[in-house]
Amino acid sequence: MKVPGTDGVTRWKHPVKNGTLRSRRVLASMRKQRTAPLVDLAADADLSTVTAGADQLPLYQPCLYGTTAWTIAEGRRQLAETANSFLHGAAGAITDIGRGYTRVLDSGRLELFVTFTLVGYNRSRVHQWLREQRLLDPSHPDALAPIEKHRAPRRGRAKRYEDLPAPPAASAA
Repeated sequence: MKVPGTDGVTRWKHPVKNGTLRSRRVLASMRKQRTAPLVDLAADADLSTVTAGADQLPLYQPCLYGTTAWTIAEGRRQLAETANSFLHGAAGAITDIGRGYTRVLDSGRLELFVTFTLVGYNRSRVHQWLREQRLLDPSHPDALAPIEKHRAPRRGRAKRYEDLPAPPAASAA
């Protein structure tokens, strides 16, 4: 795809030549992705380029910058990128999935390795969240000490309940 010219028209490579569509009339396209939709082309179809005006093009950016929809979409993207960096060996990563992570001949075995890696990653993220929220059992070795909140006593007439003196102990009669 090229940048729109002065007239606002862009020229695109034909979808059959590009590989996003397949046609039985173009044998090279049948060797591309099997998931690409199959279309019927006319015998005299021109496969060189497709020209589209500005009114025929979809918006480049589906969400306008700064809107709530953009913030939500960008937040999801950042979460996905963070998870991806942890799996690819960034600082603090639990694993390094990259070239040579596994050397197996069967794609089923590779899926099994990656599945267990993702399960381990999810467990570590949940454990980290529980630790930060201080929801782990206090006897757990990774547990953080509970936050103790100390408030200064109020000055003046208005007192809080916890500032009042303790009630006298009731004697057993």
